[in-house]
Amino acid sequence: PKFRIIHTMKKQTIKVLALLIAAGGFSTGCKLLKEVDYACDPDPLEMHGDSVEITVNLTFPEKSINKKAAVEFTPTLGSTSLKTFRVQGEKATGSGDAIQYKAGGSVTYTDKVPYKADMEATKLVV
Repeated sequence: PKFRIIHTMKKQTIKVLALLIAAGGFSTGCKLLKEVDYACDPDPLEMHGDSVEITVNLTFPEKSINKKAAVEFTPTLGSTSLKTFRVQGEKATGSGDAIQYKAGGSVTYTDKVPYKADMEATKLVV
């Protein structure tokens, strides 16, 4: 009986430690990407014909993205999700615009979506 109680406590301790390690990993996740500046062009967005053209210029200052990090952005305009794009550090694997760690860099995102009535008074969220 004593062995079973100790064994159960060890299992519980291992579970708690695993949970703490996982939580620690999530809390350090914000170190992968620091600050990003972006500007929308035109500002405010304009409807041309039956669609809205969106151009977003993102600027990554020096040392703002971890070398092995990859970030996917899915901008939204009202209830409409725009196409997803990927930005990554210089040593990350996969496809995406690579940003140098020391120098930083910039990325231009463009999309064109059909106009919807809920876009009349909404914000572009990146």
